Amino acid sequence: MLLYTSEYENAIIMRTRNQEVLDQLDIICDVGGIFDPSKNRFDHHQRSFNMAWHEDENNPIDETLAEQPFKIKLSSAGLVYKYFGKEVIKRILGEVWSEISASFTEADIDKIQQKLYKNFIQEIDALDNGVKVAKEERYWINTALGTRVSRYNKAWNAPDNVCQNQQFKKAMRVVEEELYW
Repeated sequence: MLLYTSEYENAIIMRTRNQEVLDQLDIICDVGGIFDPSKNRFDHHQRSFNMAWHEDENNPIDETLAEQPFKIKLSSAGLVYKYFGKEVIKRILGEVWSEISASFTEADIDKIQQKLYKNFIQEIDALDNGVKVAKEERYWINTALGTRVSRYNKAWNAPDNVCQNQQFKKAMRVVEEELYW
């Protein structure tokens, strides 16, 4: 998503947990142990983090509602979408429907953001946070975006010549294709 923002459209995206490298980056997602939008830090892996869609740090989710729509804890993807989503939507609309994109109002963008969250990002948040789609799993869904992306993770027994960063970039293209269309 960040590649669809004016600030990060030419960014070099890297995958690392090396703190010395992280300290030098402009924006960090899903690693680093910090959520602070003012510092462009978007990690959701702290015990104290429990923000859901349209909530802020001072309005935590009610755990009894955790599986209801819009009450699922945000993943890093959800956080990026919360803070950059409108710009991403405007950019994609401009590329896909350039002839009519100027006619979209802020209210239209808000509606699109809500629908896209409900029908796309929420699933990513749920999967990343271990929220099951049903109380009793009767079968596995192996074609969902999260599963397709996980297939790009380097297997424990993969040959040494398999580069995890190359695999990560392939997974990025899958997600971009899904988001874009």
